Amino acid sequence: MRKVALASALVLIAAAASGAARVGDLVRIRGVRESHLVGLGLVVGLRGTGDRSPATREAVRRFAASCGLETPDGALDAPNSALATLTAELPAFAREGSRIDVTVSACGDASSLAGGVLLSAPLWAGRPEQAYVRAQGPVSTGDASLPATVGRIPRGGIVEREPPPVLMEEFTAGLARGLVRLDLKRASPQAASAVAAAVSRACGRSGAVARARAVSPGEVELELGERVRQDAVAILADVLELEVDYEPIPQVVVNERELTVAASGSVELAPAAVSSGSLSVTIGRRASLTQGAPAAGKPLVALEEGVPLEELVRELQRIQVSPRDLIAILKGLVEVGALRAEIVVQ
Repeated sequence: MRKVALASALVLIAAAASGAARVGDLVRIRGVRESHLVGLGLVVGLRGTGDRSPATREAVRRFAASCGLETPDGALDAPNSALATLTAELPAFAREGSRIDVTVSACGDASSLAGGVLLSAPLWAGRPEQAYVRAQGPVSTGDASLPATVGRIPRGGIVEREPPPVLMEEFTAGLARGLVRLDLKRASPQAASAVAAAVSRACGRSGAVARARAVSPGEVELELGERVRQDAVAILADVLELEVDYEPIPQVVVNERELTVAASGSVELAPAAVSSGSLSVTIGRRASLTQGAPAAGKPLVALEEGVPLEELVRELQRIQVSPRDLIAILKGLVEVGALRAEIVVQ
């Protein structure tokens, strides 16, 4: 049964690598964290999959009234709308006008949000009158790992107010000495050096950052210039937007429970041959085996050199491979150097 489920649920989501990354994509500012936002909104345009709760009908009636439209009793009984909770994470140094992703979750008895559109709604942190983001747009429910009652609006939230960063003791203590530490999200000597070099090039001449150095594979230390320390928040916001001449190793995330595979960048396969359990995979020419030789009668997947990971996943889907063999094959390809990626099993 599990193999059959895999065949219908295995998904590969790949985002093309750009060859460059933002500093903010690679690091976190030590002592500063994101703010969690919440809100409540109305999703419309559903094809009979909305909820029938009195609260939803009242929300639609009020919206219609705000537009100058009077609605008679019973006119809004069709379940084409749904109340939904809205959640998002607001980066510490988000600028006014920037966009963030918003998650939309039905809070009534709606069966699906597919095809719906969220009407303009505020998201706040703490108190509703302090709205930081306003969200609107079509709801995407294409993520196979989520139920149809949960969707996303990519970049659907617009920052309307720049929140004060949530400062911790370590950050403020370091700032008093003119020091800011950036922690690499994925430690790498190359990434740390690239971040330090990018900050030095962009901020060194202006005096905003007197020195940027890679302290370790997981940490970059910034020394702010004497004259600009009072503008530290604005400077750090600019630092996070700098482009880094560094392409991080893609991550391939395998969710064993949800039976999904997601790749963070474009991933191609080099020549190799690996075997696990009842399955053997060869890429390009027959390379030396490190995972055991294919045995007679085993399913064999043979692909050309340079094919994208998506094609391998599609072939494994076709033969209804087990999650255990899928993970073993991907790890084996990494070990022999045929798959340049980090495998993360959830």
